[in-house]
Amino acid sequence: MHLRKTGSCRSIAFDYLHFEVCVEMAKKFKVGHIRLLLNRLSEETRESLDHYGLGQISRKVGGSISRKYLYDSLVRPAERARNDEDKLSLAPNKMDELAQFLGYNNFNAFHEAQNMPADPILLSLPGSYYSYVRKNSERGMIFQSPVEIKRAGKRIYWLLKGPDASFEGEVKMEHGCIFCLMKSTGGKSFYHIYKIGRRKVPAVLKGTFSGVSTAFDPIAGRCVLTRETETFDKLVNQKLSVEEIRGSGNVKLRKLARYFEHYERNNLRIEPPAGFDLDDLDGYEQWPEYRKL
Repeated sequence: MHLRKTGSCRSIAFDYLHFEVCVEMAKKFKVGHIRLLLNRLSEETRESLDHYGLGQISRKVGGSISRKYLYDSLVRPAERARNDEDKLSLAPNKMDELAQFLGYNNFNAFHEAQNMPADPILLSLPGSYYSYVRKNSERGMIFQSPVEIKRAGKRIYWLLKGPDASFEGEVKMEHGCIFCLMKSTGGKSFYHIYKIGRRKVPAVLKGTFSGVSTAFDPIAGRCVLTRETETFDKLVNQKLSVEEIRGSGNVKLRKLARYFEHYERNNLRIEPPAGFDLDDLDGYEQWPEYRKL
């Protein structure tokens, strides 16, 4: 057998067999960065960093990340480290895998994002709000839901309280819009996008949402976010009838009624698929919203 090392690859040759094994060399990572990564994983998965929680994180991240790796290579050494400047030798491919689960291209991108100054537009958002969406049905019903936007370090988080479940997510900004993928503990999720430009402390934001209905069908539509003076704990969930609030003495309610009045301007849905083939694309002219166009 002959062994030849080339860069990070080792070439192994037997009399009748030759192959290469590429081994990625370990790199040094600061303990402070590891602790930050673990905290973000805990926040994203809503799992603790104990043995049970690490098992759940491993299951959600998937790939080559095991509970044993999380504990033996990250959690335990970080706990034993004297300070954030201590360094650990770790496989960069595994660190990249964890960062990718959090939405970054690699660990370097994750690290750089933590050092970037917080956007002043995002920093102007914390406060209490009402979220408004029209129910995905012909009946003119508007859902009013309390929302709290708050700051944690350099990051901004969103909490929407529904009648049966609460949804949480991080608020991000790009190209003049704010984005939030919010998830409930039951696994349901919604995605909201609002146009904000460079406006600080906006009173009203218009946007779009997407998600799944209570029947687990894909739905989407327009949404509105209004800043409120009352504290989050004083805000209430409510169903508003477009017909009833159209003549309200409250200017805000009248404007909401006009904005959400027409189903076809506010809601999008698909017809339930039958065969998951091209025949599912027929029959759209029978939809009520199509006949109104």
